Amino acid sequence: MKTSDCKLTSPPLSPTIELNKRLALLRRFRHALCAEREGLLEHLQKLRPHCSKGELLSSELIPLLDTVAYLEKHAGQILRPRKLGWDGQPVWLWGVHSTVYHEPLGRVLILAPSNYPLFLPFASALHAWAAGNEVWLKSAPGGLVLHQFVRELFLRVGGGEPWLRLLGEDNSSFQASLPEIQKVVLVGSAETGRTVLAQAGEALVPAVAELSGWDTVFIHPQADMELAARAVAFGLSLNHGRTCVAPRRILLRGAVEEFERAFRQAIGGREHSLLSETERRLVEEMRAAGALALWAREGEGPVLLSRVSEENRLLQDEAFGSLAVLKVVESDEEALRIARNCSYALGASLFGPEDWARSLAHQVPAQVVSINDLIVPSADPRVPFGGAGRSGYGRTRGAEGLLEMTQTRTVSVRRGGSLDHLLPPGPLDEMIVEKFMIMAHAGKRTTKVVALARMILSIARERWRKRRLGLSRP
Repeated sequence: MKTSDCKLTSPPLSPTIELNKRLALLRRFRHALCAEREGLLEHLQKLRPHCSKGELLSSELIPLLDTVAYLEKHAGQILRPRKLGWDGQPVWLWGVHSTVYHEPLGRVLILAPSNYPLFLPFASALHAWAAGNEVWLKSAPGGLVLHQFVRELFLRVGGGEPWLRLLGEDNSSFQASLPEIQKVVLVGSAETGRTVLAQAGEALVPAVAELSGWDTVFIHPQADMELAARAVAFGLSLNHGRTCVAPRRILLRGAVEEFERAFRQAIGGREHSLLSETERRLVEEMRAAGALALWAREGEGPVLLSRVSEENRLLQDEAFGSLAVLKVVESDEEALRIARNCSYALGASLFGPEDWARSLAHQVPAQVVSINDLIVPSADPRVPFGGAGRSGYGRTRGAEGLLEMTQTRTVSVRRGGSLDHLLPPGPLDEMIVEKFMIMAHAGKRTTKVVALARMILSIARERWRKRRLGLSRP
């Protein structure tokens, strides 16, 4: 191998900036974000002009600040070296003491989405910083000015220049940066994920991919239909439906007329938005196939296409926006079958008796499940977030998200015990190893005792032989 083929990465920052100093930096950064909220909101309102100040605060800034507070309190414990004690250690490894460390990767590249341009990229950045990494951030179109504002705040409170590098909005900057980074964190569509992950895979760079969701809502006949309807209306209205865990496929057992009335009432008090050309075509297509369009005003979202058939393509294919479909089902088994026919597996919500919901929660094709609520519980900074299937892999946020930003190193120290494995093999070694295995793992006690006795006798004979030959333990 040529020297140039083995590219050494830059050393991580943690040896010079201890964890407590990194967390103190994040604390100052949290205070700065709160103090400069008006400036942040000004930038966010340009990127999300359809959202109110209250929605921007509750969906972008407050979850981000909560994430920093969580890391300040728990990152030290999560990243603490873990000594492996005696419990579970094989007997033949007596004298070996092992410690597991979670160390920085080096540089983490974050590809920011456009729908939540502050919270989603910087929640991952916070975890990367807490773990001791540098962050390189590629902005979505229009997001660079906001990210420059945040970077200035970070530098102002003491963040070093290498800790946050902005790559701009050009897609070519991603591929050019791959040789310099150790992990990619992507939030985006499944199609974007396919392209990005192919390039990362070609460069052998690992990735966390939070991709499209096409979330299912299961509604039990005994559910509070008003609560379920309000939740669906909220989910389709939040950020005009541009949320990866928004409700998309409503699977309802019975009480369909009651739910439809409650939904019409719920969306009446919600902010409306003009449907896109694609959404309008989908609505007309579904109505022509017999679906009932539920909306506050025709041509405006959110809209729920109720009573669709099982052949409806929106039960499987995504259409990002304030649009959802409702299918009446006869049983949980039918609902699960329809849900599993979709290759997306990000979130799901269940409305109904808690015992029923808890049981079903472990059968639904989703990684983030809410019972009698939707979307909001996933903003808890302790909750790991991510999907499976076409919804991606890996986790952001929570302890799991923090550990995603580290590499695991194990250091084992020999402080005693047998080193006979370093001596030349003897004629009885195979018998000793076999009898040890039987003594440790056989099912019958008498078999164990006999094996132990023979193992001890064989060890004694083998050591006497080696002493006679002048062989000693190293």
